[in-house]
Amino acid sequence: MADTDLIACLYSADDAGVGYSSRAIAMNTSRYAPPLLTLPSPKQRFRGDRESTEPAEEAEVDVNLYRSRLELRFSRGPQTDAGLVFGWDRNSDIVLPQVPGISFHHCTLTFDAANRPLIKDLGSQGGTAVSYDAEAGDQIRRDFAWIIGGHEVPQGKKTTVIHFSRHLRLQIVVTGHELASPTYIENVRRFRLGTSDPEKLLGRLDLTSRPRTRPASGAGTPSSGPVVLRKILGEGGFGTVSHAWDVTTGEEYALKEPSSKARQNIDGLLRVWTKEGAIMERISHSRQWDSIHVKLADFGIHKDSFDLTTIVGTRYYTAPEIFIESDRRIYDDATPKKGFTAAIDLWSLGVVLGQYVVPLPRCDAAGLAWCRTIIDVIKKSLEEKPSEFKKLIATLLAWNPSDRGSAMDCYRRALCLPQETEEDSSFTTVTTETADSRAAYSQSEYDLCNSPMLCYVNRSQLSAMRNIRPPTDQEAAVNWPVFRLQKAKAKRTIPEIPDHDVQFAAIFLAMAQRHFYPTPPASSTRDSFWTTNLPGTPIPRPNLDNITLHILTEGDDVLIVYKGHVTRKFLERFHNPFAAPRDEEGLVCGMHIEYTRVSMKPYLDPQDLGRALGDIIIRYQYPTKETSHYDAVDNGILNEESNCKRRRQREGPDVQCDEHPVGVKKRCLR
Repeated sequence: MADTDLIACLYSADDAGVGYSSRAIAMNTSRYAPPLLTLPSPKQRFRGDRESTEPAEEAEVDVNLYRSRLELRFSRGPQTDAGLVFGWDRNSDIVLPQVPGISFHHCTLTFDAANRPLIKDLGSQGGTAVSYDAEAGDQIRRDFAWIIGGHEVPQGKKTTVIHFSRHLRLQIVVTGHELASPTYIENVRRFRLGTSDPEKLLGRLDLTSRPRTRPASGAGTPSSGPVVLRKILGEGGFGTVSHAWDVTTGEEYALKEPSSKARQNIDGLLRVWTKEGAIMERISHSRQWDSIHVKLADFGIHKDSFDLTTIVGTRYYTAPEIFIESDRRIYDDATPKKGFTAAIDLWSLGVVLGQYVVPLPRCDAAGLAWCRTIIDVIKKSLEEKPSEFKKLIATLLAWNPSDRGSAMDCYRRALCLPQETEEDSSFTTVTTETADSRAAYSQSEYDLCNSPMLCYVNRSQLSAMRNIRPPTDQEAAVNWPVFRLQKAKAKRTIPEIPDHDVQFAAIFLAMAQRHFYPTPPASSTRDSFWTTNLPGTPIPRPNLDNITLHILTEGDDVLIVYKGHVTRKFLERFHNPFAAPRDEEGLVCGMHIEYTRVSMKPYLDPQDLGRALGDIIIRYQYPTKETSHYDAVDNGILNEESNCKRRRQREGPDVQCDEHPVGVKKRCLR
């Protein structure tokens, strides 16, 4: 059981033969303690003595048990609340020899806020250093603190040495205490108060007035910066991962540093990243300093080259062409290496997305067999329960790399994905719902604030908008992206590239802003607009999000439904309506427009229109079966015939009653 009154023990750590450390132990007689064990004297043997049997090997004994020491105890606490002061001042708690490099008041032993013992330098001229198993002994600091106990890192070290100067070192062995123990907490509290009357200490231990320290010859110059102990956890081809522990704060973390090979051409990399940092500094970030999110990414074997020939990657996400090339290199070394394209990343993305749709089996197979297993699982799930999301995954997991498309193609398809639910692919036949059932929808099931919006623009209005050209000033700079967008044909209902149509882009933008922004106050002219003329009244930023909008217009014997996918990032660019963002390529990034034509010949089919407007109709599902039934009784036809018969009996046979069909045939679509 540990001695609850003992803080630590100090031992001599002389290795230069000067003897200053041993002298420091002998000078402090009030705290001196003799060795606990004495070395046995060698037994003198004579010529005629019998040779004795070799004794059994003794257990390893701590060498400090045979050495004298200084005991630092709670019962003999410090004179002031500064802690146990080390220095050549005769009134110090631990007096040190007055040798070069030792200050009048050099350092102190005290406790931090977590009740951990620490050594703190008092601004000594020569500085102090603390080594942990010979680590960090050369890192001299001034006005610095070192934790020496109360943590698993310093407690796990075999030797902890305080370096006062080049020729004066003391080994300190801290007693292991339970930091949460009430006895220990009370001892630390009394330690911080000091043991002497402060009035008696005036003139005895004045920490503010100190004589000049004699500089030590050959002593190191104190430096600044934290002292971090490192322990290697693992090494790889690109770097080393170490466990780092800050000796002052006790903070510990994993530190990954690139290897010497990875640090080649470091000057060029510094120039590139310095330029990149300057660019990022000029960007208006959406996140402020009070809300920082850190994302970690592993770039693996990244290199600035389009020649991808290295075979590397996780087997679970590896594309089939990598396995094919690997086998070819093993059995055919004569042919040159064949590179890969970015399609291997699309395959990996497909595997990642596939895990969210269907549980993939364990990667028990090897090579191409595993790739075929993934394709079969996704194909089977698509046949059993089809969806647009699964079709996209199936495209990403195409065996032929050219069939996967490009990253931009996948991105555009992802923007067009509907918000599918578990009921979207169910096939059931139901009859027409009553008004009561429609009124039973809860707010959580359907919220108008989150629903898409529909806007109707007839053909003449669209043509008039296309013919409008805003007047341009000859001295003003030409906005070439807008100029290229305005060259769309005015009479063409369906543009060649919907994403480049300025009218549709403007309508969708206005609809999205109307969806998220509150209605501005009306002016004296009865119009509503936002203004920035008043100081201190900026436009409030709403909670913008991705949204899908619709525009309905007509063509020659067709109805055209335009669907616009507007992203949150696109709306943030137009948050200030008086500052038009510039796009050098003329593309409306962040908005994707597609259309569906519904024929009106020979008549408008409600099923086709329902498919085009399906995602904006409440609880709409694609029709799977048509049911027909006669509901003459439900329509009250038989009751009206009986009423007509009673009228003829009462008023005469000449009364004419309206003829009704036998029944009304209704088509119930789902």
